[in-house]
Amino acid sequence: MLTLFILCIFINLSGILLGKILTESKHLALNRFSDKLDRKPFNCKPCLTFHLLWIICTIVSIVISSLLFWVVGVFFALAIFGILYLNDKSKIIK
Repeated sequence: MLTLFILCIFINLSGILLGKILTESKHLALNRFSDKLDRKPFNCKPCLTFHLLWIICTIVSIVISSLLFWVVGVFFALAIFGILYLNDKSKIIK
């Protein structure tokens, strides 16, 4: 059980990091590679992070054959989406 918890934390942290890198970095942002990727969910950090997290959790839950891991992973993906959305929404653009 502890191993699954650590795996879930690792997936969530890596998903948040990938979402930040793929939307905000100067050289690796997806919208810099193609104009087709300059739309949601590819240029929206909360959206991309949510999709990365639920896809990774789905793959891992299939590999380890655990429906509970998938449910918990999707719940965390939604919670992280909400936190990132509210955080981005509260930023003041100058």
